[in-house]
Amino acid sequence: MFSRRQGSLYIILLLFLSHSLYSLDQSQAEEAKSYYLQGNELLSRGDKIEALTYFREARRLNPDSYTSYRKIARIYLGLKKYDLSRKYFSQTVRLLAKSKNSSLLSLTYTDLGDLFTAQTKYQKALSHYYKALSFLKRENNSLKKAELYAKLADTYRHLKNNTQAIRFNQKSIKIHTKHHHLKGQADNFTSLGLVYKSQSNYKLANTYFGKALEIYSKLKDKIQVGSIYIYLGDVQKDQENYSKALEFYKKSHHIAKSSGAYKRLTMIYTRLGDLFQSMGLNAKAKYTYQLGIKASSHTDVNIQLANCYKNFIGIYLKQEDYAKAYLLLHKYYYVSLQLKLNVNLIKDRITAIQNKVKLSLLDDSERTELIVVLNNIGFVYKSRHKYPTAIQYFQHALDIMDSPVNKKLSAKIYYNLGELYYEIKNYKRAKSFYEKAIPLTDNLNTLFLSRLYSSMGHIYRLEGNLKKGHKYYKMAFRISKILNVKSQLAVDYKNLGQVYFLKKQYDRALYHYIASYKL
Repeated sequence: MFSRRQGSLYIILLLFLSHSLYSLDQSQAEEAKSYYLQGNELLSRGDKIEALTYFREARRLNPDSYTSYRKIARIYLGLKKYDLSRKYFSQTVRLLAKSKNSSLLSLTYTDLGDLFTAQTKYQKALSHYYKALSFLKRENNSLKKAELYAKLADTYRHLKNNTQAIRFNQKSIKIHTKHHHLKGQADNFTSLGLVYKSQSNYKLANTYFGKALEIYSKLKDKIQVGSIYIYLGDVQKDQENYSKALEFYKKSHHIAKSSGAYKRLTMIYTRLGDLFQSMGLNAKAKYTYQLGIKASSHTDVNIQLANCYKNFIGIYLKQEDYAKAYLLLHKYYYVSLQLKLNVNLIKDRITAIQNKVKLSLLDDSERTELIVVLNNIGFVYKSRHKYPTAIQYFQHALDIMDSPVNKKLSAKIYYNLGELYYEIKNYKRAKSFYEKAIPLTDNLNTLFLSRLYSSMGHIYRLEGNLKKGHKYYKMAFRISKILNVKSQLAVDYKNLGQVYFLKKQYDRALYHYIASYKL
């Protein structure tokens, strides 16, 4: 039993501890809020990666913050990291279910619908949009309903359920008209135009595209005006009114070029290339497709570039120029791999012409392009841990190279093969490829050679040959120091620290670890 004095002290202690914990919670909550607001500020400036760091910290400090989870999920969606995005959206839903916040639940299910739409998983998108709608019915925000109806309409259009697409567009238009929401109306008219175009009902397609064009022009929305010109061009092309189609495509091209919209330019050049093909102007078509590919070099890899390659290939196949078609098919394959599209049909097309291909018909620059793209395909498969397929592409690249005329390229392929075998812990094979790569670098002080020496150091260290491992790490360090590449220097210091630690030279190990940490 406690004495009265002990009991009083115990109560005081409990009160002190609860106050301290409360203060700590309050302090942590304030810190989390600060990180969240800084994340928002970075996001408003378009710095997604840096914003991600702040939202993660806000989430760590406040694990029950559904707003942080949702922000992280939306950033990953924008970065096309769909698995991570889905994971964080699911956690957002789990936290929101406790709070019964129907408005945010609706928004998050809408986000999940957008995620599945981006992955072209339209049935899943549909179910999540309906879930979003069910939570929205508890509110009186009709404009949000209109937005959801529009998303449902577009999803049904992708699923070729035109009846439902028309129905939901009409429901959305009714609300947008009531609230004088012009942008919403124009978007609905565009969607309806696309539905009727798919049905070859060109009269109604033109009518709705015309209505959309009128509103977008009024709103001075150049990007959307440009899109409508593309769709109007498509309608004319489908009806073989080529001169009229060309007129609309040129209008869209003018807008895209003046605004530096490179992805849009690739789309337009692809459309123009298709149009010239339909007109039998193959030389013009080839030139235009090449302009489309060039436009995409100014931006990240995109679906428009994949479509450009896909349609460009058709010309060479018709002309039975299988060597050029083979090169373009592999470029198309590489872009599709990066976009995580289904590549089975492209593989089938490559196999179908394999025996007809005479690579001797490619000039030196085209042969080099093919080797580069085969190496890049191999690298993608290596990064996805599909090692047998990666080896197949690296080897194919080496087979095409009659002799290492391009030493730098040969060294890069050997290095990639070395890295692959290192990852699967076949150190003997890895070392043999690194050793093939080193003489091809001409011992020039490059970052590539520094990394190559570093990799050789890893092999010898793992084999227990610390003397040779140390030698290669020092060679790597010397080059990094000359080039003053801080990121590589940090790695080199760490590698040297590991060697000194294994040699039980702990003071030296500590010095190198600290130097690495500082960098």
